[in-house]
Amino acid sequence: MIASLDELVAMATFARVVEHKSFTGAASALGLSKSVVSARLSALEERLGVVLIHRTTRRLTLTEDGARLYDRCTPFLAAADEAASALHGAGQIPEGILRVSVPVGFGMMQLAPLLGEFAARYPKVRLELSLSDRPVDVVGDGFDVGVRFAQQLEDSCVARKIGVDRRVICGAPAYLARCGIPESPHDLSKHNCLRLALRRPEWLFEMGSEVVPVPVTGNLVVDNIVVLRQAVLDGLGLAMLPCSVVGPDLAVDRLRAVLEPYFRDELSIFVVYPHQRHQPAKVRVFVDWLAERIAGEPWATPKPRGARKRRGDMAR
Repeated sequence: MIASLDELVAMATFARVVEHKSFTGAASALGLSKSVVSARLSALEERLGVVLIHRTTRRLTLTEDGARLYDRCTPFLAAADEAASALHGAGQIPEGILRVSVPVGFGMMQLAPLLGEFAARYPKVRLELSLSDRPVDVVGDGFDVGVRFAQQLEDSCVARKIGVDRRVICGAPAYLARCGIPESPHDLSKHNCLRLALRRPEWLFEMGSEVVPVPVTGNLVVDNIVVLRQAVLDGLGLAMLPCSVVGPDLAVDRLRAVLEPYFRDELSIFVVYPHQRHQPAKVRVFVDWLAERIAGEPWATPKPRGARKRRGDMAR
């Protein structure tokens, strides 16, 4: 005989009646009315075809069948109580395994130097960090948090915007001294333009109210943004890179941004969750901490929009 869900609930109610030695005590403990407790017990007795408790005005007495059923109910109720106790407060205490997916460049250049700080602040959280530039299904791939850089996300995503990044076209001072500084997007035809794989072989530039695609070519296409940054630092050519990756290089003149009057490409930084409600504390503290750290970074400040060159200035 397989017990139904209603019967399991009724058995649990019966066990509470036995423990409290009264319908009133069981009802109070379960947050139910005395009539509901009594009705559940009567329905269970009817279903099993036995009397479980002798009721008098003074006290309740277990029958032989009732004692046998109570002995069998006790282990699974104890296990249920233990499970509830183990999970109680799990949503308030930052602890346990936290699986996070981040893009390679952001993870290596920005997040890696901060991992010691996070570990010291939340020692009970075990961080499992996955660095990948491939599209990640946060739910399907089993992550608690995914960090994405995009202008916007699909409506189905449960996400929080925590900052802004922007891309720049940049080169090393040695390369620019050797090959010249491009004055307009059309000058890129004379330059070695390095790029990421899977990106279109063109860069988009603002020209007045229009967005103009400019074809680019070069002798390196790579699928890792950190490798691309190193190639630019080594003077191989120009590349379009996010400030979260090259911001420190720009700050100390290891790299220089070019074509800024024509190029403005901002990306929002989103944290994507599997669920909006009942987020564990480990997720909440990580996201709040990351948002706080990003807010203090110079590269995360949107660049004021400067004066644009006229359309005729680009026609070369």
